Amino acid sequence: MSSVIVFDEEMDSCNLLKRILEREGHGVTTCSHSEETLRLVSSNPPDLVIAHISQSKSMKLAAQIKSVNSKLKVLTICDHVSDVVESAMGDGYLIRPVDIETIESKVRELLAPEKRS
Repeated sequence: MSSVIVFDEEMDSCNLLKRILEREGHGVTTCSHSEETLRLVSSNPPDLVIAHISQSKSMKLAAQIKSVNSKLKVLTICDHVSDVVESAMGDGYLIRPVDIETIESKVRELLAPEKRS
């Protein structure tokens, strides 16, 4: 089981993602404040952070997470294509609206063991 932190300022969205990910067998912690997310990443690093990037203050979150732990996987969910540029420090992105199968597939991809050559 992998540990995942879900950040979204809208708790309804956090709870929806939590249900999806728990159904896949992941342990999920939800956060609605970027400061709380950074505190959790620092104190107990998860396997993956999923962050909904929608407002200017949260657009820097992926970069801040990477500055705390450069090896941590970050998946950003954006409302607009232009947000993707701002969240370039992440390991992957999805544009809303996004279906459940796409979320599950991207999470599996990011959490898969890295292949060594």
